[in-house]
Amino acid sequence: MRRHVEKTVSKPKSINKIGILMEDNEEITRSLSRALRSIGFSKDQLHFMMYRSENGSEQPTQISTFSSTDFSYTAHPHEKVQTFCDKGYDVLINYFTKSNPYLELVSLKTQTKFRVGFTALDNRYNDLIFSLPTEEPKLFCQQMNNYLKRINSPC
Repeated sequence: MRRHVEKTVSKPKSINKIGILMEDNEEITRSLSRALRSIGFSKDQLHFMMYRSENGSEQPTQISTFSSTDFSYTAHPHEKVQTFCDKGYDVLINYFTKSNPYLELVSLKTQTKFRVGFTALDNRYNDLIFSLPTEEPKLFCQQMNNYLKRINSPC
């Protein structure tokens, strides 16, 4: 039986930098980028990091990617992954629903004030959790934006 443990959540006062951590799906990546821009975020505010299961099959992309080979045997991320983790985001979007130790590790190592994700993952990874299909990034972004506005408004 798991005990419920309360945690303190730091709500971002403003959102200037968003990290997006996701599985390998360039179509969803493009849709998510468009949806985030449609609710007011600029391309410069968005920082994507995509997990690819096989580094050898990588096709050219403008999005930063990583794979299992980007970690040492002791699970320390190599430079490009560590750079993503160290940027310090106002919000980190964990846009994945399947348990993946590499995505989860990067999420935990990433410096952020607030994490947003999906119910399919362990709830301890995220501060704001949605039960939505990942195939609908526009709906996800609209809901996230609504909740972040509510969180940031005075009571």
